[in-house]
This record gives sequence, structure tokens and C-alpha cells, in this order.
Amino acid sequence: MLTTVNKLNLIIAISTIVMTTPASADSASSKDRQSGISAVMVVGSSQAGTSEFQRGVYSQLFYEAKRCLESGVEVERLNNDVTICNSKAYGKADPQECANRKKQLDAKIQLTGTQSNLVACSKDPQVLQARYGDATVEAASAGDKDAQICYVEGQWSTSSNKESALYRGKAELYMKQAFARGDWRVVQLLTIPSESVGHGGAGRLVNLPIIGSPFTVYRANRLLEFGATGQYLDLVKSQAQDAKASLSQAQIENANTWAWQEFKRHFTTSPKLSTQPIPCLTYATPVP
Repeated sequence: MLTTVNKLNLIIAISTIVMTTPASADSASSKDRQSGISAVMVVGSSQAGTSEFQRGVYSQLFYEAKRCLESGVEVERLNNDVTICNSKAYGKADPQECANRKKQLDAKIQLTGTQSNLVACSKDPQVLQARYGDATVEAASAGDKDAQICYVEGQWSTSSNKESALYRGKAELYMKQAFARGDWRVVQLLTIPSESVGHGGAGRLVNLPIIGSPFTVYRANRLLEFGATGQYLDLVKSQAQDAKASLSQAQIENANTWAWQEFKRHFTTSPKLSTQPIPCLTYATPVP
């Protein structure tokens, strides 16, 4: 939580940011939006023109908004579980099961009302979404690496609809930077299969042409194989095999070469993976 002094500093910092930050993402021209050039320019100028203190402010707002959104979604899920359990539309439910679900919901609601880092969260889902989206955009542009991965994941909406036009250009830049630092989370985002894309489970990632293709899924899983261990390695190999069935021999060889080269170039010092890396939001990544 912010102290009184930090809140004062926060107000001053935000005022300074509004006055000094170069042209924002939402002020780019229509022509630049189409080409994606302005997105890269905005990111570069924002990072260069943002002080360390301002970046810290943006990061703090981002982590708080993310925590609030995840908590709000969990409350909504638990509430839906209780509603479904008590509904006769799905047949007669086990009373004890319904009671257990209600107990989980009550415990979570109590926690959000007493835990210091959740008590200030809005109870309005739309407010939670907008605050998270706005905070993600700002923190990512200021250079926060976690926010950049969340931006790429694309499970956000903002208080305006202007940022959507810049998504592809900025997301591709953030992905390139994540690869350069050996961040497994960005590789995980590339494993989203066509089935998830078709059912709307890919969020804004559908704006990236490579997402959902068997070639992308195969080579991303092949890359993950070099970092995966144990049961997670078995899962990654299985997913690669599923995608491989749709590829030509030339594509398979190309993907294998790419995966090995990328691993040697960027991921040799990255931590080993015993479980699937969660790119950003805990509820947006399905458990294998």
C-alpha cells in the first residue's frame, strides 16, 4: 500500500509525466498506426523520457491493478461456482459440495476486505479491467518487463479504444526484446494452438499473423523442450508432436534449426522449467 508520503509523490509524479512524456501511443497518426512505425517510436521515446522514479510509479500501479483484477476474477469464478451448484438446471447437486463452494467464496470475499493489498480494489469488473489495461500500457511503455509480457498476452482493455491500433507494432517489439533476454514466457505465448484462437482464447494475440499456426506452435514447443524438465518436458514433446502432424518435412527441419539456434543465442542461461511458465494473468493460462 502507498504511504501518505508516497501518495503525494505519486500525484506529483503523474502530473510530471503528463507534462513531460513525449507523444503518447494514443496520439499517433492514422498512417503511422497502420504501418506500426509509431508504436515503436512511442515505446522508445517513452522509455527515454521517463525517469527512474516515474517508471517505479508506473510499475507499482501496474502490479496493484493486476493483483486487483486477478482477485476480482477469482471472486467472480467462485460466485459462478456457487450459482451453478445451486441451480436446478444442471440436476441435483451435492449439498455438501455447494456448502464447500459457498465457504470458499465467503473466505475469498473476507480476504479481499481485510488484506492490505486488496482492500482498495474496486468491486466493479469493468473498472478493474480498465485500470489494469491502462496501467499495463503505461508500465510497458516505460520499460517494465512484466508489463510488456502482459501487453503481448493481450488480455486487457483500456479506458479508450485508441491503444488497440498500436497493439501489433508494440507487441512485436516487446516480443523481440523478451527473446533477446531469454524470457520463456514469450515462448509460451507462441504455443497457443489454432483451437484456442478459433474459440477466442488468444485475446489480442490474434492480431499477430504467426499466432495459432501449427508451424509456430511446433517450433515454440521445440524451443521449450531445451528448457523443460520432468513431466513438463513430456507435455511439451506431446504438444510438439500434435503440431508436427500438419507440417511438411521442410517446415519441420526449418523449425528444429530455428529452435536450436534461438536456444543457443538467448536461452542457455535461462532457468530450467519444471512447470509451464505463466506469461501474465494467472486465470488466462490454462492448467495442462
